Order: sequence, then C-alpha cells, then structure tokens
Amino acid sequence: MSETRRWLETRRRELLRRHLAGSVALTFGLVLAALGLGLLLGRYDAYRHAPWSILAAWAIPLLVVAVGATWIWRRARRLTVLAVADLVERAGGRRRGSVAGAAVWTPQAGSASLAALADRQVASWLSHAGQDSLAAERGAARGRVVLGASVLFAGIAVFAAADPSGPGAQFWQPVSVLAMARGPVVLEVDRTTVARGGSVSVRVTVPGRAAAELWVRAPGEAWRQQPLALDTAGVAELKVGPLESNRYLKAASGRRFSPTVKVTVSLPALVAELDIVASFPDYLGRPDERLVADGDTIRLPMGTIVATRGRLTVPLHDARWEAPGHTTDLVVDGTGFTGSFVVRRSREWRLALDTENGGVLQATAPQLSIIAVRDSMPTVAVPVPGADTIAPLSLEQPLLVDVRDDHGISRVEVVSWRVSRLGQTSHPETRPLREPDGSVARAMIQGTLDLNGRGFLPGDTAYFQVRAFDNAPTPQLGVSRVFRLRLASMAELRRAMREASRAAGASADSLVQDQRDLVRRLEDLAAERERSAATAGSAQQGERLPFESAERARQLLDEERTLTDRAQALENEIRQLADAAWEAGITDPEFHRQLRDIQELMRRAVTEELLDRLAKLQQAVDRLDAADVREAL
Repeated sequence: MSETRRWLETRRRELLRRHLAGSVALTFGLVLAALGLGLLLGRYDAYRHAPWSILAAWAIPLLVVAVGATWIWRRARRLTVLAVADLVERAGGRRRGSVAGAAVWTPQAGSASLAALADRQVASWLSHAGQDSLAAERGAARGRVVLGASVLFAGIAVFAAADPSGPGAQFWQPVSVLAMARGPVVLEVDRTTVARGGSVSVRVTVPGRAAAELWVRAPGEAWRQQPLALDTAGVAELKVGPLESNRYLKAASGRRFSPTVKVTVSLPALVAELDIVASFPDYLGRPDERLVADGDTIRLPMGTIVATRGRLTVPLHDARWEAPGHTTDLVVDGTGFTGSFVVRRSREWRLALDTENGGVLQATAPQLSIIAVRDSMPTVAVPVPGADTIAPLSLEQPLLVDVRDDHGISRVEVVSWRVSRLGQTSHPETRPLREPDGSVARAMIQGTLDLNGRGFLPGDTAYFQVRAFDNAPTPQLGVSRVFRLRLASMAELRRAMREASRAAGASADSLVQDQRDLVRRLEDLAAERERSAATAGSAQQGERLPFESAERARQLLDEERTLTDRAQALENEIRQLADAAWEAGITDPEFHRQLRDIQELMRRAVTEELLDRLAKLQQAVDRLDAADVREAL
C-alpha cells in the first residue's frame, strides 16, 4: 500500500467514526424521544380512546431506526478513499486525480518508479497541507456528533420524563392493547332477582377502553342509554334501582355489545302461617304447648321436641332452623315447610327461608330463644341408720331410704365395700333395693344391708352409699352421703355376746314365769267350768258356751299365742346369737352351754302337748261349745 493511500485510509476512518457516532446518537435520541411520546400518549389514555393509535406510536421509532440505519449504511458506502482524495484535491486546489491517482496506482497504469516518485510527492504534500484541506469536513463531522449528542440527551430526558414503568406502561404491550380493543364487553349484576323496591349493583368491564354505555329498558319500553366513564382498568360500577318491575340490561362499547341480562323483581316473601308446638318427654306427663317465635326467652326441659309447620306466600327453595354452630333442615313442599328438632342445649334459633327466585323475607325472621332446663337429680337420704354406727352382731344392718325426685324414681341400689383393719379396700358391691313405683315423686324404701359371707372380720369397717336413678330418658343419678359401719372388735364381741346371753336368759325366765301364770289362769278357768257344770248338771254335746266364759277363753288364747310367739322369737334370737358367736370366733364352751340351757328352758316352757291343747281350745271357742271347752281345759 502506498503512503498516499495509507494517509487517506487513516483520514477516512477518522471521518467515518465521527459521522457514525453522530448518526447513531441522533438516531437513538430520536428513537428515545419517539418512545417517550408513545408513553405520554398511554399516560393520557390515548390508547383507550383510540387503541389503533398505538400502531402509529410504535411506527415512529421503527421508522427512525430504519431511516438512521439507511443513512449510516449509505454514508459508509460513500465515504471511500477516492471520496476523501476528492475532498483533499478540491479543498487544496490540486489537480483532479493527482491525489487519487497516487493512491490507486496499479502496475498496469504505468511505470512503478514514476508512481513511487509521485507517491512520495503527494505524501509529502499531504503531510503538510492535507490536514488543512479536510478541516471543513472535520467540522461537519464534529457538528453531526454534537447534534447527535444533543438529540440523544433530549431523547433520554423525554423518555425518563414519560416514566417507562408508570401509567403509560401499556405502550410496551401493543398486542394486549389491540387484543383488548377487540375483546368482549362484560356486564355483571350482583343478583338477577330482587324484591320490589330493591336495587342491583351493575359492573361493566371493557378492558382497554375509557368509555362505554349502559342500555336499560323495562318490558314494553324502548332502550335508554346511560354513558359510563371507565377507570384505568376499564371497569365501571353503578346501582340500578329502586326497581318496581323487571329490567333488561346490556352494555356497549363502540360496535361491541354484551349479552342482555334480565333482572326479575319478585313478589314480597311473607310468612302466611307458622305453628310451633313443643312436645314434652312422656315421663313429665305434661301436655303439648304452642310456642310463639317472637324472640322472647322460652324455658323448655331437655328432650322436648319442637315441631314446626308453616307456609310462605311464595314458593320455597329451602327452609331451616339456624343456630350458632348448628342447623336443622325442614322439609319443603311448594310454599309449605315442616320439621322438628330436639332441645338438647340452650340456643338462639332463627328460621331461615329461601325462596325459589332467590328472594328473602320482607319481615323479621321468626326467632326462638330456648333455654334448655336440665332435669333435677334425685335426692337421697338414709334416716336409718342416719349416721355412722356399729354394725349389729348379725351383720344385717336395717336400712330406711328416703328418695325424692320431681319426675319419679326408676331404680335404687346400695353400694358397699370393706376396709380391713390394715387399710385394705375391697371392690365395691352393688345390690338393688326394692324397686319403687316410677310414677311417685317420693318413696320410703326399707331394706337390709347384709354383710354376711363377704369376708368381714372383727375390727373391719363397712362403708356404704345409696344411689337412686330417676326415670328421665337419660337417667340422672343422685347419691347419699357415705355411711360407715364399724364391726366390733373381738373383745367387744365377747362382751356383747355375754350381755346378749344374759338378756336372753332374763327374757327366758320372764317367759317361763308368764307361762306359769297363764297355766294357773287356765286351771282356774277349768275349775270354774267344772263347778258350773256340777251345779247346773252335766253339759250336753252342743251346749252353747256363755258369752263371758267365751271372752275369757279367747283372752287366755291370745295371751298364750303371744307367749308362744315370744318363745319362738327368743329361740331364734338365741340360735342366731350362737351362730354369730361361732362366726366371730367365740368358742368358749361355758358360753355356748349357757345358750343351750336357755334353749332347753324354752322347749320345756312351750311343749307339744300345750300347743295341742291350745289348738283344741281355739276350735272349741270358735264353735262356742261348752263341752269341748271343758274337755280342752
């Protein structure tokens, strides 16, 4: 490469860089300004009013890029070495082709030595005057750079002022803007059925638009238009009403319309009939009672069935009783409804009625404020023994239980357990007492707590408690206090046994003495009858006994029978005393010998012969036969 061409190539690159820098800066500045303008148009809702204008907004920066690229491409093609040589020749007053010939010489053009000489001459001149000859071109290139930089800074300022992520950011989504321009018009209402005089909330959505129209008409009327201003999301909300008749609604935006929506005005929903009956549990014996659903507090026993029957003025879709955390559905049949629920706890009930057309009650919904009353628990008292005491020697403790309940007693039982002298506790044992009549509110029950055969030993303690259940559907339990029966120790048993044996002996002596007195009185009566018979002659068979003698005979019979019963009771007592002594471990031979002597005394006092005579005397007195009475005596 010749020196001239090298110098021209260097100058060409310098000029091309400056022109390219200025052109690129100018192009980018204009593009940023165009983009900023597009953002500003989006900020001021230009695209919602004229969605297709976004194509023009995007066409400007694209056109600027295309023009700038075309100019740069053309400038790069035109600014060649020969173009720079031409500029140098014209600006330096050189002959046309003198610089260009030295730069583009080829071996075919002439002598190489002459070409080298010419190259040295031109190169020498360019090194001294070439820079001055390109001063004008350098100034033009510098001016383009300054212009490009200025436009670039201005474009940056406009772009930044337009806020790329601000309200005009829809400019970056031209496809979405155009799609929304062709999107559907949506009309929504909060409900399609309202009561007479009610209103509906209308929502119109037209994405990407700033305005729309709402068209409304009543049956038989023409459409009426109402302009709507849409927010930035393309939404407008308003209320239509109060309504006295049906309405047809549709929305429009440009040539697009939404589907027509019909709003139906329903008839007033009123409760025409309501009957609420409380059926009480059978054990209460209480007749059914009608309730008034006015919200006042109602006290009902637990287990009460509340039956509901009613009718509405319009067809029903659903009916139910509602309470916090609980719902009871009712059976719906056209305009009527029936159903029931059971009172199990206190609740605030509200009758909820939904009509077929979605309407609601025009009046306050019926309400029941129910307080569930629990059945009182039975009260149990044990008058006998009534307090902690010592168990009898027979280990059979008599009981008298007083049970009360407002609705009757179903079952009474006694629970007892043993605590040994060492503190060991046995398992409780439950035994029923006599079943009371479930219809009575109070019962006095007699019973016996038998501790025999349960391993009780002297010094142990028996604990017992009486429990009663009422006859409610869910029986409630009432309990008495816990009573304590202390079993006598071995020493106390021996002492008690001796006292009991002495008392039995004294009773036996007294019984024998009474028996002897009775025998003497019988003998006196017999002697009297003999004297009477001797005086009046022998009594014949079938002779009537005088009234006074008959009464005395009957009196003696009663006394004899009483003594016999005393003897048998005393004998049984002695036998039980002997058995209790053996069970308590009292094996003293002298003690048991005394008991046998008392028993023998009882047997001698009440003989078989005496019992036979008493039986004959009783028969004779019943027949009032004098001969038989004399024979029996």
